[in-house]
Amino acid sequence: MNSRGIYIRVGSDTGYSGVNKKIQDQMKIFSSYYEMKEIIIRKSPTNPIKSIGYRLPFGSFGREYEVAKEEIACLGPIDFVYIRNIYWDRKWCDFIRWLRKTYPGSKILLEIPTYPYRSDLLRNTTMWPWYFKDLMYTGKAHRYIDRIVTLSDDKVLFGVDTLKFMNGLDVSGIKPINRDNETDTIRLIVVAMMQKYHGYERLLKGLATYYTGGGARRIEIRMVGYGPEMEYYKQIVRDNALDEYVTFYGRLEGEALNDAYEECDLAVGSMGAYKIGLSRFGSIKLGEYLAKGLPVVTGAPTYPFYITGADYNLEFPNDPSEIDMHRVVEFYDRLYPDGDKGAVRKCIRKLAYETVDVSVAMNGVLEYLTKETK
Repeated sequence: MNSRGIYIRVGSDTGYSGVNKKIQDQMKIFSSYYEMKEIIIRKSPTNPIKSIGYRLPFGSFGREYEVAKEEIACLGPIDFVYIRNIYWDRKWCDFIRWLRKTYPGSKILLEIPTYPYRSDLLRNTTMWPWYFKDLMYTGKAHRYIDRIVTLSDDKVLFGVDTLKFMNGLDVSGIKPINRDNETDTIRLIVVAMMQKYHGYERLLKGLATYYTGGGARRIEIRMVGYGPEMEYYKQIVRDNALDEYVTFYGRLEGEALNDAYEECDLAVGSMGAYKIGLSRFGSIKLGEYLAKGLPVVTGAPTYPFYITGADYNLEFPNDPSEIDMHRVVEFYDRLYPDGDKGAVRKCIRKLAYETVDVSVAMNGVLEYLTKETK
């Protein structure tokens, strides 16, 4: 193992999140082929005056770029650089320009996890300046970036050829569900950061309509996580007297999260892709659901189902309409007609290994790097 690569991201290495887990899984697969070093560009201390300055036309987020440069400079020759994208501004562009100048013979790859993404910047007025900064500075990306790694089907982004990848994770590191729920109750689990684009109001309002319309089957929803939409979801539950059917667990990790999964038979993916202009979806969390062995209910075409056609996904329209819980009941009964949930879970976990395991998800990137760096 002689070739060397660095993985660059902005943020922190503390705490658990889906993003941090994804990055560590990517590092694991890269490390199977290369000597790898992770470089984290941390935020600089800020204050209200600096925050205003960041938003001026040539202002930039405060980040410790010089510290990162010193770390990188100590590493010696580098064969490739893998960068997780953030919104572009002057200093971010300058940093990438420095990488290109410092390592002219290295391959520089930029991962854009979600595209398109700029419309999301217009939803918060404090982020409007970055809409225009990003628009301006990504126009220079073709000067410094060799390939853009993307979930989208675009062949070229910002004037740069793309490499296709999928959100992947280490399936072997996720404990499958083993307990069988033999009751007639249908239990769904939601695990998320409860952002606006998750759109779970569709699910909760659909549950309310189901019961006001005389629905007889008991359906329970376990909501695990936290975030800005949490109070909105709780208000829907209160307004519709759903406390008996919806439980909010807050943030769970480790065995506590495993225990919550063990009690459930279906998982719920994002329901609000339409809110951020996406026509299809593919998330790390959905990969976790599949690794657990859970069928999923989603609100848009979702990878890997729109590729494989595998019959473990109930897809609803990508719009604000309520989720029809009668269809959820029919989906559940069709999947588990004889109560043998273990067999279904084994098939779904096998699908996870074949489609969302990080070794498969990053295959196109690895083929490119192997060809170019070996």
